[in-house]
Amino acid sequence: MSTIFVGGLACLFLIAVMFKMLKMKEAAKPQFPYRKQRAIFTAPETSFYALLEQAVGEHADIFAKVRVANVIAPEKGLSNSAWKRSFDNIADQHFDFLLVSKKNYSVLCAIDFNGHPDKGNKKRQQHDDFLIGLCQSVNIPFIQVTAGIDYTVFSLQKKLAAHMPQLRNALLHKS
Repeated sequence: MSTIFVGGLACLFLIAVMFKMLKMKEAAKPQFPYRKQRAIFTAPETSFYALLEQAVGEHADIFAKVRVANVIAPEKGLSNSAWKRSFDNIADQHFDFLLVSKKNYSVLCAIDFNGHPDKGNKKRQQHDDFLIGLCQSVNIPFIQVTAGIDYTVFSLQKKLAAHMPQLRNALLHKS
């Protein structure tokens, strides 16, 4: 009996020591286990941003990596579960670039920049299709641009001018 009792105490002692070690290990973890990213843009995004700045000039402000939920919200009047489901669909999405009015910061158009074209990527296609449909449903022009050496300031301006009257007028005066 005393052997069983001593063995039981030893087991309890070992469990207590292991529990204490586990708590100490948890306490040693940093409170904020994060690291700073090297840059906000990839190299292709940086190049595209510079091109976009030239293309829009003083006709719009450019915002980058804007959360979709900051621009689009679920309809009012939905049931709680429908609202949550709708919000969850946009909560982790972002627009690569937004062009906004300098006057009132209303959204002029959203730009999806595909820096690494992957035509066979089904998940990417679903993402693109979702953003296209979402933007159409709320009347925000959605422009897709694929990285490449063949785009220029002028070709980008032509693409944007279809959705930005102020840019279209500026281009007409240049010609």
